[in-house]
Amino acid sequence: MTNIPISKSDPFTKKFNLEWESLAGNEFYEKVLNGTINMVSTKPDINRLFLTVNHLEGKDYLILRHPSKDYMLDAGDKFYILFEHNEVLEFDIEKKSFHLYNSLNDTYKQVYENRILLYKEDLDSLSQNLIKDWRILTSGNRKIEGMRSFGNGHNYEDKENLQIELKKLFVGYNKIVNGIENYKPLSKLDFKDNVSLTEICHLYLMKDLANGYYKIGISNNPEYREKTLQSEKPTIELKTSKEFSNRKIALAFESSLHKAYENKRLRGEWFELSEREIDEIKEILK
Repeated sequence: MTNIPISKSDPFTKKFNLEWESLAGNEFYEKVLNGTINMVSTKPDINRLFLTVNHLEGKDYLILRHPSKDYMLDAGDKFYILFEHNEVLEFDIEKKSFHLYNSLNDTYKQVYENRILLYKEDLDSLSQNLIKDWRILTSGNRKIEGMRSFGNGHNYEDKENLQIELKKLFVGYNKIVNGIENYKPLSKLDFKDNVSLTEICHLYLMKDLANGYYKIGISNNPEYREKTLQSEKPTIELKTSKEFSNRKIALAFESSLHKAYENKRLRGEWFELSEREIDEIKEILK
C-alpha cells in the first residue's frame, strides 16, 4: 500500500480527521511532506507545490504547501486545476498562507500552507479525471503553472505516473471518508451563511469550436472565465449568459439544466447538444 492514511477521532469534538503518513511511496526526510504529492512548476521558473487532501473537523480540504522562498498566497489569489478533457476547477484563496514549520532543508527554509474547502462536486471531478495541469494566479498577476514531479524515492518520476498517483489519492480519499458514519460532504447547492446571498452570479453557455461541444456553467465573471479557458484551449467561445441576483439561484438553474440534458452529457459540464436544444437554452438565458 503506497498511500498510508492517518485517521483518528478527536476525543473532544468526536469529529473524524484524516491525513496521510505517506503518499505514493514518498520517502522524504521531512515527514510532513511525505503525506503530499510533490510537484514543481515548469514556467516561468521552478516553484514547488506540495498537494494533498485532508478531512479536518468534519470538512474536506485541498491542502497546498509551499516554501515561502518560492511564493506566498493571499486572499483573492486563484488556484486552478485543468483536467485532461479541458474542464477547469477554479478555487479562491480565502486566507493568507499560514506558517506550518521551519524546514531543516535550506531549499525550503519556511514551509507555508493554504486550505481550500472542497465540495462534493469537486471531489467527484478530482476522483474521476486525470489532472493535466495546475495554475496559481496571484492578485499581482504573477502566474505559476506546470505539471512536473521532482526528486526521487516515490512512484511518480514522470508526468504520466504523477497523474495516476494524484487520481489514486482522491479515489482512495473518497473511499475512506465515505465509510465515515454520518459523513455528508458539502454540496455547492447547500450554500447558506458561508456565501453571500447578494453576490451576483451568471449562468453561461460556452462552445468549443473545435468539436462543437457546449459547456453549461456558472461564474461571477463569465468573460474572465472564458479567457481562463481560452488560455488552455483558444477554441472556447462564450455564446450567452444570464445574470442572477445571487449564486444560490444560479446554481439551482445550472443544476436544472444539467438534469434536463443529462442524456446529452459527455463529462462534467460538457454536453453534445442539438440545434433545438441550444435554442432552448438561449431562450432560457435571455
